[in-house]
Amino acid sequence: MKLNKYDYVEYVIISAEDHKLMASDKEYKPKEEPKSFVYGIDLIEENLEKLLTGKNLKLNMYHHVNIDNKKVYVKVTKHLTTPEPVVNLINENIEITNKLNLKNQELENTILNLRNEMKEHQEAFKIQVEKIQSKAQEELNNFKKDRSEHFEKELKEGKQYALQRFLEDLILPINNFEIAIAAAKNNENQVVQNFAKGFDMLYNQLGNILADAGVVKIQPQVGNLYNPMEEQVYEVVASDLPKDTILEVKNIGYKLHDRTIKPALVIVAK
Repeated sequence: MKLNKYDYVEYVIISAEDHKLMASDKEYKPKEEPKSFVYGIDLIEENLEKLLTGKNLKLNMYHHVNIDNKKVYVKVTKHLTTPEPVVNLINENIEITNKLNLKNQELENTILNLRNEMKEHQEAFKIQVEKIQSKAQEELNNFKKDRSEHFEKELKEGKQYALQRFLEDLILPINNFEIAIAAAKNNENQVVQNFAKGFDMLYNQLGNILADAGVVKIQPQVGNLYNPMEEQVYEVVASDLPKDTILEVKNIGYKLHDRTIKPALVIVAK
């Protein structure tokens, strides 16, 4: 007996004890409960399936097999063409299986499409993140550069104008020293004039030192227009000259590099 897929088989199972009694007593009839299965569809115990489908069994003959670690005997009672209800059920199962396979294929395609979309989104997200990171790094580099340039500028200005407070305090004595030298030069006393020459040399040396430190004199010219960035109005007087024309210079001024630390005092036209 050779089974094919969808073949319908009926069989009975008896215990080893019943089989022994049957061998010793020909009249003994064990209780038989027929069972059935459709080959290739129904699930049965593995050893039983091997027995029924792996050997060329004859009808109505007992063969021993181990089921659940117990020795039993199996007899095939019928090997028939599959009944129509079973065939219908099988066909329904096949149809359902085909539908499930189709649905499963659709789901697999959907999953594949979703994975591809997710991969595309991940790539797009990665590109976006890289752009943001690049932009952030650029901003950070620019910030560091600006801070560095700002710090260098402040450091440079700090060095340039470190003497400003000292020079502001020194300007008045220098002006007084200059006035004193000018007065001494005009004195008729020869001794005073000699002292004036020595002080003038000292004044020039002091001027050179200040120039090396970045100090520049502001010396307005009479007839020029008043410059509020470097000059301060001492007095406004009536004049035929244009308004803000410098008429007289009362005191020169001083700049430290490009910063006015003491404006020149001038008299201008009204």
